[in-house]
Amino acid sequence: MKFVVNFKTPDAIQYAINNLHQDKPSHISKADWDEAVLDRQAEAEAACKKWFEYDEYCRVEIDTDRGTATVLEA
Repeated sequence: MKFVVNFKTPDAIQYAINNLHQDKPSHISKADWDEAVLDRQAEAEAACKKWFEYDEYCRVEIDTDRGTATVLEA
């Protein structure tokens, strides 16, 4: 049996992305670190658009026969 579960997860993506880069290495300046963090956050946000519509809606297809769960593209 297959069915689709819809999730609305406002702020979940942004929260996860913001928490990726908590600790600045000591050998990198704050300005360089801040710029690198913004670049990586933008990259992660762009990648998430494949699966999350409006940065908050996610659909997961459950297949009980196979025992799988698949995130569907937005």
